[in-house]
Amino acid sequence: MSFFSTIANNDSQLKHLQAMLTHLPDCIPLGNSRYHFENFAPDPEKVELYSSAEAALNNVLEVTFAPKGHKDESAPCPFEFQEHRPGLIAVVDVLTAILEEFPELALLQKWAKDLWCAAVYHYKSAKRKVGTCLVRMIPIQIHTLTSGHACASVDSDTDGTKVLTCIGKFLVSQLQIKYKLKGGDIRGLDAGVALVKLNEQIVAYAKQA
Repeated sequence: MSFFSTIANNDSQLKHLQAMLTHLPDCIPLGNSRYHFENFAPDPEKVELYSSAEAALNNVLEVTFAPKGHKDESAPCPFEFQEHRPGLIAVVDVLTAILEEFPELALLQKWAKDLWCAAVYHYKSAKRKVGTCLVRMIPIQIHTLTSGHACASVDSDTDGTKVLTCIGKFLVSQLQIKYKLKGGDIRGLDAGVALVKLNEQIVAYAKQA
C-alpha cells in the first residue's frame, strides 16, 4: 500500500471506529472509571523506558484493554469493553494524533483493528447493524502553472483536504526531526520547502492514480 493510500485508509477507519464507539449498544454499562483517554499524554518515564511514544502507548492500551492478554484467534473478539463514555471514545483521538504523523505504524494500526473488532462483537451481540468501512477515492487534479510547473489540488468539499493536511503534518514533522538533529528549527523559507516537497509528492501520486 502506498504512503498516500495508508493515510486515507487510516483516516477512514478511525472515523468509522469513532462512530462505532460513540454509539455502542446499551448493554455495555455507562461509566468513565476504567478508560481515561481524554486529554491523554504519554508518561515521559514510560516513553524513556520503551524508547518511543508509540511503544509507551501500546503498553497503556495493553494494560487498559487486555491486562490478561488478547484472546486467541478462535475467540469472537480480542477483548470486550467494560463500559462506554467519552473516556473510551477519546482513544480514537489518541491513535489519530500519532498516526497522522507516522501513518505506517503497524502496531497502532493493529490496535485500531482490534478496537474495531471488539466494537463489531458488541454490535452483533446486541443484534445491531454494523456499518461498513469504505475508503473513498480522493479526486486530485493536476494544473500546469504559467511557469510550466505542475501543481496539485483537491475539491474543497471532499475529505481530500483533510488527508492532505495529514500529509503536510507528516512531511513537516520529518523536516522538524531533520532540523532538530542539526540544532535548528523550521522557520521562514524552511516552511516553504515543506510545501514544495508536499506538492511534488502529491503530483507524483496523482500521475500514478
